[in-house]
Amino acid sequence: MTEKMKINIPTVALRGLCIYPGILFHFDIGRPRSIKAIEKAMNEGQEVFLVTQRDIENDDPSMSALYEVGTLCRICQVLRVPGDTLRVLVEGLSRAHLDDIHDVDPYIRSTITLIDDEPVAMVTKRDIALLRRAKELFFECASIGNRPQDESYLSIVDNEDMGYVSDFIAHYTSFKFAEKQSILDEVNPRRRLSILCDLLLEEMKVRSIEQELSDKVKENMEKNERDYYLREQIKVI
Repeated sequence: MTEKMKINIPTVALRGLCIYPGILFHFDIGRPRSIKAIEKAMNEGQEVFLVTQRDIENDDPSMSALYEVGTLCRICQVLRVPGDTLRVLVEGLSRAHLDDIHDVDPYIRSTITLIDDEPVAMVTKRDIALLRRAKELFFECASIGNRPQDESYLSIVDNEDMGYVSDFIAHYTSFKFAEKQSILDEVNPRRRLSILCDLLLEEMKVRSIEQELSDKVKENMEKNERDYYLREQIKVI
């Protein structure tokens, strides 16, 4: 792990969300402490640290209730929406380690250490094979149930950066947030890609079962409709 500079920065605890470097993402926040952190960040260069809390039901998470690794982000846009809520668009910049929390009122302010991915000395044939497999599984998952594919998916078709591809796929796949966090925690691109492939294989199994159940429900509904029309025709005859 290569460490960079330490930063003292406004911080927002996220519930059930995980943000990755290199990804644009929008989310809503309503807790007063989080809103004040975003407002402060907008006045300090538009950078904020986003870190996921372990328990989504916790309204007042302490440092121990937060994951150790989060993401330094640039705030791109802030909109006020009904219900005293902010809709925030951010761009992930870098992984960062949560070192310490200094203040919690009126907003969370913490010290973080920026983290670089570990360098991959040489991309092996196994790495290339694993990268291709991850992309294949990702597109297969997206195609099950005719789920629409975002045009941005094309950005990874020819991309060979194992770290970025892993982050991109993890962002766009419906993993549990703890599983998404395991991808964020891993700074070795090769290990990150391996973890991702294992998660994608499990996701494929789940989606296949979901599709099978959906097909059976549809088949039963169509059968019931056919039976109904047949009975009505018989009545008419």
